[in-house]
Amino acid sequence: MDCVVPGFALAFAVCSRPFLVEHGKRVHAHLAASGGKQIAFCVEPAGGGRDYGCTKPLSPGQGGEIWHNTTGYTQNVQLIAGPSREVDVRVQGSFSVR
Repeated sequence: MDCVVPGFALAFAVCSRPFLVEHGKRVHAHLAASGGKQIAFCVEPAGGGRDYGCTKPLSPGQGGEIWHNTTGYTQNVQLIAGPSREVDVRVQGSFSVR
């Protein structure tokens, strides 16, 4: 992933294209770089909506589980990140579905 999280914004930035998560699978994120700022990641329905799950704020080099799909269905979702409360932050890292 590679996206810019706007400073002082209330909204999170979309950091992925929509992707499918099958029932029983988990979405994990790893934050590689963010200018030293902590960033939280969430999974939401593709196109927006109520978050399915979020990480605690992560520092560069940290990772964590975002969401475990226990809905009983395959979900079309997107990854969002933010907000930075100080400045615009370029976020780089990776995510995986396991």
